[in-house]
Amino acid sequence: MYSVEKFCSRVVILLTVLCFWVPWMKGSKIDPAVFYPPIFAAILLVPIALFYRFQRVDERIANALVVTVLFCFYSTAATVFIHALPPFGREPIDPILIEMEGGLGYSWVGLSGWMAEHPLLNEIFRSAYISTMGVMMLALLWLAAQNDRKGLHKFLISTMWAGTLTTVVWVAIPTVGPSAFLVLDPEVEAVVRPLADSQFGIELNRIMAEGIPHITAIEMKGLIGFPSFHTVMVVLPIICVWHYAKARWLFVAIALITAPSILVHGGHNFVDLIGGAAVSLASFAIASRMFRQMDETDAFQQPVGLAPKPA
Repeated sequence: MYSVEKFCSRVVILLTVLCFWVPWMKGSKIDPAVFYPPIFAAILLVPIALFYRFQRVDERIANALVVTVLFCFYSTAATVFIHALPPFGREPIDPILIEMEGGLGYSWVGLSGWMAEHPLLNEIFRSAYISTMGVMMLALLWLAAQNDRKGLHKFLISTMWAGTLTTVVWVAIPTVGPSAFLVLDPEVEAVVRPLADSQFGIELNRIMAEGIPHITAIEMKGLIGFPSFHTVMVVLPIICVWHYAKARWLFVAIALITAPSILVHGGHNFVDLIGGAAVSLASFAIASRMFRQMDETDAFQQPVGLAPKPA
């Protein structure tokens, strides 16, 4: 394994341990079904990845599969861990953010009302919001298709750092978005059908006050307001593929379509998007520096499982 893969594997193991330890300390329970996706991925992909890696059949496929498995495990473990953290014992600061943005002319209620007047556009944005994880996977597949091992590894480390920074900021400054504090007109809500609707806002307030006693796959929805990790999922791919001119503008276009959807359907404050973009840039900068150090280590010693190809 490359140094990056070993490092990320340790992060996944540590996070998985925390997934069980934190709920145990708080007296919460976890439905084992939440781990079915990564377990399925491991059963299906790990043997194939090991075959391609150790047999040197196709290094490009091996790198893509290893990164995909680690990404899948990390995403699931991070989601469970985040849902195990509340309550924090202090109120979210969203009312302050809502008031500040109102002074600047932005309103989630107003934007949702405008979206209700343009139902076709709303449906496009709604689909874009639902597909944000797919943007990450598309970036991963693009880097794999280019046989860009360095890009894949930077992508993986950046994702883990983005998740870490987002969680740390959220714990320090709890936010859940305007849907927990504002109510849409019933007619507007019926047309827009925001995923973070008024009912979900009520649930967010309950979670922040009481926590989640039983974490299930159904319970696992977006909790973090600032910084927006949905923004990370469309901005980080742009950064990771920026040196590919053809892919660059495709991902920029996707981000421009997705940004309004994050505000409306994700129930985010505008500042959440700015925070998500900042986290993306910071995470990639940290990941790039870490990668250089790890890659230099691999240059002096043959990574495990990468025996030279026979002549």
